[in-house]
Amino acid sequence: MPATPQFTYPNGVFTNVVAFLELTATFEPVGIGAYQGAAPALESKDILAAAGSIAGVEGEHVVAVNWLLWVVPYANEAFPKALTLDEVSAAVAPLLGGKMLSTGDPKLSPMEAYRLGHL
Repeated sequence: MPATPQFTYPNGVFTNVVAFLELTATFEPVGIGAYQGAAPALESKDILAAAGSIAGVEGEHVVAVNWLLWVVPYANEAFPKALTLDEVSAAVAPLLGGKMLSTGDPKLSPMEAYRLGHL
């Protein structure tokens, strides 16, 4: 079983509101793209529906964070891009101490698939 990744957060991100919001603004769009990118691989209509709902909530988070940071327009992307696993991995690598997530070459382990929402 693969080890649980250790997350590395920027200094002060949990004590400085602006730093927290800026980090959130960086990663919320990644969540949208991750769910959209995974959608074609989902065979269960129920899981696909849940992923679509979660992607929608991630979009609400983007708008809320942009509003709090005074970014105008709040919803600045009508059609967010679906991301590949490699793109998601690269986006979250800074939180994993610069390490990339396994892209499963050729398949994700069951634990990684579950953790990444592919099951």
